[in-house]
Amino acid sequence: MVVPEMIDRAENAGASRESLEGGDRPTSRQPRESPPAPAESGVEESALPRRPSLRVSFDADSADLLPPARAALDRLIAEVSDRTVVELTVVGHAARFGSAASSQALSEARARVTAEYLARRLKVAPESVVVRGAGARQPIADNETEEGRSANRRVEVEAVIE
Repeated sequence: MVVPEMIDRAENAGASRESLEGGDRPTSRQPRESPPAPAESGVEESALPRRPSLRVSFDADSADLLPPARAALDRLIAEVSDRTVVELTVVGHAARFGSAASSQALSEARARVTAEYLARRLKVAPESVVVRGAGARQPIADNETEEGRSANRRVEVEAVIE
């Protein structure tokens, strides 16, 4: 089963450029400036790039993008379609099953197929796409249970947009 978890990790600028360069840093006696009010659209524009991210899961021993994974990737594409993607990072993972070499190859295949799907639709230059396989070295759940192994069979995507 593919379970997408859309996470929007837009970075917040906590201080102005001038305060970071010195001079008017807020102290305990000076209140911090309020963040800028959102634009009329309800979306705050920021000079910093946004970093929407996504995680999709895969079936055991498979790098096939199933329809629910494609739907999650399509939602990410729709979210960033009016912006420029300056970097796309895709990291594949595998549950601990079989040899380290087979887990590594499977994680790389998952990352590659996901990156190709996104890059083609987002029109991202090949040199702006980072694809890595982490094998089974970075589990997010216990590999001793089917639920844990299912969570570890994943690809994590992060897009830096302007």
